[in-house]
Amino acid sequence: MKRRMFVASLALAVLALVGLAGSAAAGEQVHFQGALEGNDELVVPPPLAVVHGVGGGQATQLGRFTYDFQATVDFRFPPPKGVGTLTLTAANGDTLVAGVIGSSTPVIPGVLVLVTEEAIIVDGTGRFAGASGEFTIVRLVYQETRFTIGSFEGTISSPGVNNP
Repeated sequence: MKRRMFVASLALAVLALVGLAGSAAAGEQVHFQGALEGNDELVVPPPLAVVHGVGGGQATQLGRFTYDFQATVDFRFPPPKGVGTLTLTAANGDTLVAGVIGSSTPVIPGVLVLVTEEAIIVDGTGRFAGASGEFTIVRLVYQETRFTIGSFEGTISSPGVNNP
């Protein structure tokens, strides 16, 4: 029963994110890719964990950025699956906000985990106001230190298109 409720909640969250992304002015989509590294912290331990992550990186369309995310991850049924929000902040303070769903797979059990996340851009500020797009994040998490490193790739509406 709890699993059905989690799956239903996850599906509802994804539908809401898709609806929000679809309602934003689309604009011309351009390539969006980058690299990131940071640290994850378990705010609430499993089986229904809350993870908070902070770090930084470099990306096309964004330049140097910092990130902040929070996700709820369900470890009760393999593979662990999560849903959350990611905010990317450019050096000048402009932001991109994305809804994220993902899952993880052990690479070296107890040591290294591969996390794959799908992000849908739902909001932005500054030159990213009204932005839309989606990207895939692939990263490794070292379980002992919670250090994470990875990359992402996808598309974003051309910066400034919706904000003359």
